[in-house]
Amino acid sequence: MDDRDLEARLSARLHQRFDRAEPPLALGRDISDARLYARPSARRSGLISLLAAAAVFAVAAVALGAWFSRTGDIGGVPTASPTPTVSPSPSPSPSPSPSKTSSSAPPPPPEGPARRTFPIVDGSELHAVALSRVTLHPEGDHYAGTVNVDVYNSGRQTEEYTRVYLTRPPGVQYQSSGPVGIYGCVIPDPPETDVCGGNAVSAAGGYARTVFYLTVNIAPGSSTQTIPGFAVRFVAMGQQNTVLTDVTPADNKAVVTLVLPPG
Repeated sequence: MDDRDLEARLSARLHQRFDRAEPPLALGRDISDARLYARPSARRSGLISLLAAAAVFAVAAVALGAWFSRTGDIGGVPTASPTPTVSPSPSPSPSPSPSKTSSSAPPPPPEGPARRTFPIVDGSELHAVALSRVTLHPEGDHYAGTVNVDVYNSGRQTEEYTRVYLTRPPGVQYQSSGPVGIYGCVIPDPPETDVCGGNAVSAAGGYARTVFYLTVNIAPGSSTQTIPGFAVRFVAMGQQNTVLTDVTPADNKAVVTLVLPPG
């Protein structure tokens, strides 16, 4: 029954009441029927209103949630994105600077003269070879260093031993090592200062190196100094302490200038 049917029935009932003089009871039933019909209709209208309101709230909630997700704050003020923390890169450790070598520290042993070859000859033939200049180093109140002297025997004549003559400038002291094995030194006639015995150098190509460890009793100064005249001379000796005649005696002697740098 729709509203129009209900309205027609109510109109008919009213006409019957006044035209036929119906008692009020029939009219009360019709009114009750109308109320019963109207209540479900009102309930349906209220339900529709509630559903519509709920839909509106849902849409509003979704919109608000999207807005909050952009702003990050309920108050509506956009929240600044957190600034990434930059970890400071470790500063490189300074490389240790090489420590300066103390003036008193001994330097590495100097190189001696290069090896040489000499033609083999008859008789006795010795050759002495050394660097012409050798630099010593300051050590406290004096200088120290080494001088290498090589001796060759290119003669076919065999010697019994070697006699070694030294010329040391004033203030120069020495010690020695090597296969020649200098020993038994005495003072010869000047200008040489020492004469010593030594082992024989093999004939026909023999070779031996003697290392002289020198000290010079001169205090280091502010400028370079030189000491010329340190010399070593070799003489081949035969039986009964006889001197063997050398083919070229001039090259039996090596002369070295000692260089003393500032201290």
